[in-house]
Amino acid sequence: MIPSYALRRAGNTTARRALTEAAHAAARTKKKRVYVRGQYHRLAVRCGKKKVAVAVGHIILRSAHYLRVQETTYHEQGLAHFDERRRARTQQRALDQLKALGYDVALTRRPRRHDARDVFQENTRFALRMFARTRA
Repeated sequence: MIPSYALRRAGNTTARRALTEAAHAAARTKKKRVYVRGQYHRLAVRCGKKKVAVAVGHIILRSAHYLRVQETTYHEQGLAHFDERRRARTQQRALDQLKALGYDVALTRRPRRHDARDVFQENTRFALRMFARTRA
């Protein structure tokens, strides 16, 4: 069996090292909502950290090339980008499955439910109002 490092094509080793170092640095950034950091940690679950560093370095290189060619500035997509893509993809997949079964489906967005924090805040406000009435 041929080792994986032997399968790698010859390339610019200096650029590869710099890009993998940039990928590791991006993965360790303190900001939580950075696209490259999220991509690194998302891929690291499935692959090894060394392969992910090369993949994220490739993402950085593609982004830099795009910015250079288009002569534009970088705009951070953030982690919400992945959540929205996943939501839209899941929604479309479910619609397609129901249509394949012969259903006509119309989607409407459900109003936001109260979570425990909202209920706690409402109860606290109510208690404070009642306390203020008894003191007056």
